[in-house]
Formats: sequence, structure tokens, C-alpha cells
Amino acid sequence: VQAKAKKSYNAFLYYTNSDWSCKNQSDWIANTSVKNKKGKKRYTVTLKRSDCIGESIANKAKEGPVSDHEEISVYIQDIIKDHAEKNLKVSNIVVKCDGKKVKIKQSKVKKYVQKSEDGSKSYVLMLYYVYGSQSAKAKAFKWSDKISVSFDLNIKK
Repeated sequence: VQAKAKKSYNAFLYYTNSDWSCKNQSDWIANTSVKNKKGKKRYTVTLKRSDCIGESIANKAKEGPVSDHEEISVYIQDIIKDHAEKNLKVSNIVVKCDGKKVKIKQSKVKKYVQKSEDGSKSYVLMLYYVYGSQSAKAKAFKWSDKISVSFDLNIKK
């Protein structure tokens, strides 16, 4: 017996800056609902500075240095359960910092499936990761009020 497909999926903006003074690793912040429907639709996730969680100095000291770990990714949770990766096409990705569009190379955005500890799988759009291939220079992603990522998702099957 196959489980019934979900009606929608949660997409959220995963963000950490280099000193972890602003991070979002919560799927209920900077999120949007992605419809489980064939065809192409545009989505946007936005993180406000006021929703960022910062690490305490004591916690940073315990964990060791965290500099040079900056990441901007979009996670679409559980979509892989109902759709094969080959049937998902993401295009027209736009990043805005405080309303200003940041130039990114679409071909440099890494798209992959990530399996969580609980066995669930997310489809990930990694826009920037300081240790990996960069889609834009770090300075381009500086923001004080909000950062948003918009993208078109085409579900083929």
C-alpha cells in the first residue's frame, strides 16, 4: 500500500552568516507552501533580520571558530517522496538583499537531494556556500533588513 501524496510541501530559506550572528535553520521561519501540482509556479521565501537567531558568545567559544561558514540555501521538504528529482526543474532564481537584485549564475546553483536523520528527503537549492563553488561574491549578499529568494518550480510528473 502506497502512502497518499501530500497536497503541498514546505520550502524555507536556510541561512547562516560567517560569524553566526544571524542564522535560520528553522523550517517554520522564512517559509512558503509549495503546491503538489504538475506545471510551473513561482515561489518566494524571505528572511527578515528580526527573525534571525544569533549564537551566544559562550556557545561559539564552546563550539570553536565558526568563521567562513556562510550558506544560503532553499530546502523543499518531502517533495522527493512524491516526485523523482529528474521530474523537478528549478529555473529563474532571483536573490534580493534589501530589495536589490544580486547577480548570480544559474549554472552555479547546486541542486541536490538531502536525506535527514529522520529519513525524510529535501530537494535543496544551494545558492552560496563558502566552502563550495560560489554563485556570487560574499559581499553581494550583505543585507540589513531582509533577504529573499524567488524561483520557478516545474513539477513534470
